[in-house]
Amino acid sequence: MATLIANLLETLYASSKAMPALNREKLSELAAENWNCSIEKIRSDLGYVPEYDLEKGLAQTLKWYKENKWL
Repeated sequence: MATLIANLLETLYASSKAMPALNREKLSELAAENWNCSIEKIRSDLGYVPEYDLEKGLAQTLKWYKENKWL
């Protein structure tokens, strides 16, 4: 389904200077194996506490994308 959407967006944006938020290249990056990140080492070594959890960060990112007409 995501591939279909990426292809459709690329087709719709073909005559535009703008790039769609989701395209085949972005989809390949998102679907790459071993795409896993952890902040446990920096938490334990430096006592780092992130300002945003995943839910808050995604909500704010989505809001920004909409406000800037990327979605």
